[in-house]
Amino acid sequence: MPVPISKSECCGCSLCAEVCPVKCITMTSDDEGFRYPMVTESSCIHCEKCVKLCPFASKKNLKNTVCESVVCQHEVAEELMKSRSGAAFAICSDWVLQNGGAIYGAVLTPEMVVVHTRAVNSEERDKMRGSKYVQSNIEGLYSSILSDAEKGLVLFSGTACQVDAVKQYFKMAQGNSRNLYTIDLICHGVASPQIFADFIAFAGGKRGKVEKFVFRDKKFGWDSHIATYVIGNMSCQSTLYRNLYNENIVIRPSCHNCHYASLDRVADLTIADAWNVQNVYPSFDYKQGVSLCMANTEKGVQLLEIIKEKSIWETAAIEDFMQNNMRKPTPPGKDREAFWRDYKKKGFRYVLHKYAQKSIWVRLLNAARYYTKRACKIYGK
Repeated sequence: MPVPISKSECCGCSLCAEVCPVKCITMTSDDEGFRYPMVTESSCIHCEKCVKLCPFASKKNLKNTVCESVVCQHEVAEELMKSRSGAAFAICSDWVLQNGGAIYGAVLTPEMVVVHTRAVNSEERDKMRGSKYVQSNIEGLYSSILSDAEKGLVLFSGTACQVDAVKQYFKMAQGNSRNLYTIDLICHGVASPQIFADFIAFAGGKRGKVEKFVFRDKKFGWDSHIATYVIGNMSCQSTLYRNLYNENIVIRPSCHNCHYASLDRVADLTIADAWNVQNVYPSFDYKQGVSLCMANTEKGVQLLEIIKEKSIWETAAIEDFMQNNMRKPTPPGKDREAFWRDYKKKGFRYVLHKYAQKSIWVRLLNAARYYTKRACKIYGK
């Protein structure tokens, strides 16, 4: 039985557990906090449905599916500030809600856990807005998405592997895919829920429970990546969790082997931060956030037209907005193995200090290396 598959090939979408006819597959967390399928071999009937539908097991075409792209910014300033980029997701989901549909996306619960959930009004949908640098759990939602699509419009937003899993489920169940609209993200990789939980516990400490957490607080600018969290009446800022994430040491192993890190997209519409927009279109107030939107299907073009109606937008040439994860997966950080070895032996506080709270001398050394390499490139031309 080929499930569970290698950790370098499992994105944790839980589709295999969902489609198993005898329910012999369950999802369990490993020692890094990522969820993987586990099989009760004595119950398995070897139908291989799990393998046939696994998103990572299927081969991709590896061709450019992007047929039209724009950079955009919501025309309403208040709405723009509620999102981390240009609020393209909000425009698309507003259209679905206005037509009586349902939205599925990632939320941060009051317990500080990132999960996918269902929304049928703007208040519920607004919880899905904003970046969340943690893997979202979509377990148990497949049948609900399918059921909603039988009755009306559905918009599913998530990482490309999650979108692919939902589409595979619809194929298997012969669901009403005409009503299903999908949005994926240009994804750097998903971080360990366990590490995020540890950080929340660390941040609260003796001061109390963290009641709210914003991964990228737009009050400090679209490109600041400063997190804000609230404990009682106290508001705190931090870059420590971001530092761990950016070191590429707490990202899911399969993200370093991502089959979706290309312009061969699986969703109808792909959304990303429009980095470099200030150089291409200086007229944008880019500090307020700008989205790059790429339509990959006819439905994606339809969503793009809806976005244009509610935003300030310009046509985007993909080559002007290319990002690393539009070309290749994020490589593992050089300290990944050391981080997890230290974490298991010495705990979270130790690794947070060692890998995120780096001393000023380490920062200066890294800066010196960066500017030395940059100077060599400039003067080597």
